[in-house]
Amino acid sequence: MDVGVKKAGFSVIVANEIDSSACNTYRNNHPESRMIEGNIHTCMDQITQYKDIDLIFGGPPCQGFSIAGIMAPNDPRSQMVFSFCEVVERINPASFIMENVPHLNESFHFKDIKLNFTQRFERAGYSITAITLNAKEFGVPQSRKRVFFMGMKKGYPHIEASDFDCFKCPAVSVKDTIGHLGKAGTVTNPSFNKAQLIWAKKSYPGKSIYTGTFFNGFGKLINPEGQCNTVTAAGGNTTHFIDEGHFYDNQAPWLEKYREELVNRKKTLKRGDILYVRSSVVPNEVSSRIRRLTNKEAALIQSFPEDYRFSGNNREIYTQIGNAVPCKLAEVVALVMKKHLEKGIADRRADEYTASDFMYFIKTVQTSGSKRPKPLDDHQDEVDEHQDKRPNQRA
Repeated sequence: MDVGVKKAGFSVIVANEIDSSACNTYRNNHPESRMIEGNIHTCMDQITQYKDIDLIFGGPPCQGFSIAGIMAPNDPRSQMVFSFCEVVERINPASFIMENVPHLNESFHFKDIKLNFTQRFERAGYSITAITLNAKEFGVPQSRKRVFFMGMKKGYPHIEASDFDCFKCPAVSVKDTIGHLGKAGTVTNPSFNKAQLIWAKKSYPGKSIYTGTFFNGFGKLINPEGQCNTVTAAGGNTTHFIDEGHFYDNQAPWLEKYREELVNRKKTLKRGDILYVRSSVVPNEVSSRIRRLTNKEAALIQSFPEDYRFSGNNREIYTQIGNAVPCKLAEVVALVMKKHLEKGIADRRADEYTASDFMYFIKTVQTSGSKRPKPLDDHQDEVDEHQDKRPNQRA
């Protein structure tokens, strides 16, 4: 989230990450921020030494909460939300943002975990708002839903879902985002994704060529004029794929004839029958037109800056990209938080002025019959300017 949070106007003071490759990536792109590498539990004292902080943000591991994972409340990774709680409790910032998959907020499986951490935040003095947002509504060429638990110290304005409406914008297509890179293996798009495309043992035509299942894994054919499905951190055969003839040369999708045959066969099958992949119109070899997304393409779909530098091997880099909150979505969430922090500061400043004015009025209360206020002492007190001691938000 750091790219978006910084773009929203926050200064990021310190970060924590356990993965070495991700730490190196962070250091390469955020040299002004301190990276504390290691397990959050062993690094807790280092992390929480910072005070006078406006915002803490982060995303505890989502694998235990995801429908693509094991959905296990007792998974050790699922307990990391409480580590985030501890950081907030120790530092006591003005606000926080905790990101995760929507199931943490919506699923009955996790109601006890959710109740536990929300109660801890409330006891620490925060009002909590859980907002589920889809990245495609905020300028990201990807359908990707995430929940953001946003906490404000009591006394600051409460965040509402409607606060995000002004940031919504028309959907951006994948082609508009990555089309300028050109085909894989060219100067502007030099890398290849070596994950193979193998015909699935079971196939499903889907509602369109872009939602059908044709190959191993969960990857889908990318619609050049639409938005990509969620870019996952797993990579490999879960990576979405491009038909370069369709994407760049406006040819009909290579899989279209095969899908048509599947649709026709489905009409003749009884409920529960399996659609097998082999057919008379599909050769044994997958066309060379079809290949998985490259890391650079995936990073742009996640709205990373084009000059962002990743460290690690191809698999490690793809994991970093897939684990990230889309930068533009993170920026919107941070902008909403910043707006509420600034309003809270302004309201407090106004209250302080009002209190000062009231005290001055008491000292200059008009006596009966007087034409002007009469001070109660010989010296008129000066009103504090109450200047803001922290002009820049710190995260």
